[in-house]
Amino acid sequence: MTQKWQRREISNFEYLMFLNTIAGRTYNDLNQYPIFPWVLTNYEDSEVDLTSPNNYRDLSKPIGALNPSRREYFEERYASWENDQVSQRRKAEKKALVLTVACLSPSRSLHSTTAPTILRPCSC
Repeated sequence: MTQKWQRREISNFEYLMFLNTIAGRTYNDLNQYPIFPWVLTNYEDSEVDLTSPNNYRDLSKPIGALNPSRREYFEERYASWENDQVSQRRKAEKKALVLTVACLSPSRSLHSTTAPTILRPCSC
C-alpha cells in the first residue's frame, strides 16, 4: 500500500485510512478514533494556496511547539507535572484492567471470535 501511495495511485486520505485501519483505529470507538495530521497553518483566508510552503506547518515539531508561546506553555506544564500523579493514575488503570479480566466468564476466551465476551457478576 505504501508503494501505491508513493506512486500516487491512491490519495493521502486513502493511505491515512489504511494506516489507521491496520493500527486498529475506528470511527466506532472514540478512544481509538482515526488520526489525521494537522498540516495546514492558514485558516483565516477564504482560499488557501496549497503550493505556498507558508501554508503548511513544520512537521519536524510537535503541535505543542509550533510557536514560542505554545512551546513555553507546554514546557512549563510538563516541568510542573508531578510524577506521582502519573504513576498513581497508571496503577489505578492497571488495577481496573486486572479486575475486569478477573471477572470474565471462564467459559469465554478473550480471543473468542464466535461470540462476544460475557461478564459474570463479581464482587471485585
